[in-house]
Formats: sequence, C-alpha cells, structure tokens
Amino acid sequence: MNARRHEEELLGPYVLGVLDEEDVRRVEEHVGDCTGCREEVAALREMESVLGEVPEEA
Repeated sequence: MNARRHEEELLGPYVLGVLDEEDVRRVEEHVGDCTGCREEVAALREMESVLGEVPEEA
C-alpha cells in the first residue's frame, strides 16, 4: 500500500486482527502516512467497540 493505492478492503480485516503478518505490516506502514485511512481505521475500531456492547438478544 502507498499514498497512491489505498487497499481499503484490508482495513476491516486489519481491525479485526485476521490479516497475516505481511498485510499487517503493509497496512500499518500505509496508515502511518495516510490521514484518510488512519481515520477509517479509527472509525472501524469505534464501531467494533460499540457493537461489542450490543446485547445478544438484540
């Protein structure tokens, strides 16, 4: 990943912790330099946190 190529489909799996080590490294390197993707990761983490608070019966 670089500033010209955003692999947004990797951001969700990154937040969920299901990427292999190489993809994690690529995402973290890119997110360190890309404000838009960094904000997307933050939003996904917030959404994951909120969803974790939803009761099972919902």
